[in-house]
Amino acid sequence: MPFPSDVESMNLYSFRQTIRDVSRPYLFMIEMHNIDTSTAKLTAFARTTSLPKYSLSTIDIPFQSQKLKLAGPANIEGTWQVEFLCDELHTLRNKFLSWTQLGFDIQRLQAGAPVSYKYDLAKVVQLARNGARIAQYQFIGLFPTSVGEIQLSHEEQGYAKFPVEFAYDYYTIDQSNSFDVNSSAFQIGATGIGATTDLAALAGAQNINEVTGTIGNNGG
Repeated sequence: MPFPSDVESMNLYSFRQTIRDVSRPYLFMIEMHNIDTSTAKLTAFARTTSLPKYSLSTIDIPFQSQKLKLAGPANIEGTWQVEFLCDELHTLRNKFLSWTQLGFDIQRLQAGAPVSYKYDLAKVVQLARNGARIAQYQFIGLFPTSVGEIQLSHEEQGYAKFPVEFAYDYYTIDQSNSFDVNSSAFQIGATGIGATTDLAALAGAQNINEVTGTIGNNGG
């Protein structure tokens, strides 16, 4: 079967004109103001992360020897991981450790109330070359479940780093090319605390927003 005429005549120039540009995986930023109010600083320490996966389950309805497939509920994996550089004073890592203590205090063997450790304003954002936000994912009910180990070695001359794994309830997406903070987000999952909810108004004393004040700003 011959190629369509528009494909047959395609060359490098027309290919470039067709795709125009592609997103760069290194153009991203992370916002987690309960850890650091400086998005630039937290993004600088973040080495790798990912935009969360989205998938649908299927419902099979048998008919004779075949199956009719229908869309089922969304599958929200509910886990997200970021790898960070470790600053010299371990300030950033200590903040995440303090956050986990809000979920369960290992010294007192006491679990914390969800409102004290679940955070609704964490974001991972894919950026365009001009710095515009082209895809923003906001996690609802986020909290760290694991603050990873730091490898030490006399033979290693690189830099120290550690992973942090988070759990979350669901996320909202804004993929407009000209991001507007007042635009409505596409909600994934059941209704819950919205993207514009003031967490400080919901959580009283000893909540997640006090971590920064307790530990201090990252790296001074």
